[in-house]
Amino acid sequence: MNAIINGLVAKIVAMFAQLNGTSLVGIREYESKSSGEVASYVVNANFSYGEAKKRDMTKLAKATKDDLLAIAKKAKVDFKVVEDAIVEMQTTNKKRSEAQKDAYIHITNAIKLCKETNLLHIYAMKVWKSKPIVEGVFKQVNSRPKTIAKNVAKSYFNLSTAKYRNFIVHPDMLSEVAINGEVLGLK
Repeated sequence: MNAIINGLVAKIVAMFAQLNGTSLVGIREYESKSSGEVASYVVNANFSYGEAKKRDMTKLAKATKDDLLAIAKKAKVDFKVVEDAIVEMQTTNKKRSEAQKDAYIHITNAIKLCKETNLLHIYAMKVWKSKPIVEGVFKQVNSRPKTIAKNVAKSYFNLSTAKYRNFIVHPDMLSEVAINGEVLGLK
């Protein structure tokens, strides 16, 4: 059974390696490790995270006082908290970035291998998500006001980087991957 799964994973990697530019990829019946929710996704693979980050930074830099007031109202936080959140979002967190680089071996633009778990991940921008096939159990989150402001700002400015997701390529986590019309079943 492991040889079959390894062969399918190798084929998925090969198909991602052949993608030329951005491509839509279907990920069917993906089970979230944290919540147990099962849903299907369409993601944009090989989409440049660096370019998305540049565009997002431009949007944040052009934020007006009216934008910040709207975010503060929606987030139900003080204006100063939103100002601080926007400034913080514009600075690169180098420690986190370096930790991510150290944790994974990048195989293609959209495929990386986690050094700790030895599992492959598809890292791509979510375009669409189905209604849950299986409802998940989500922990209650008690975010700080600045975090709430950041989350509202991500939605308000429609930031592409906020749409990036990690999908573990494992038969316990997803049933199929569809790339360029070819469907590879893992279950």
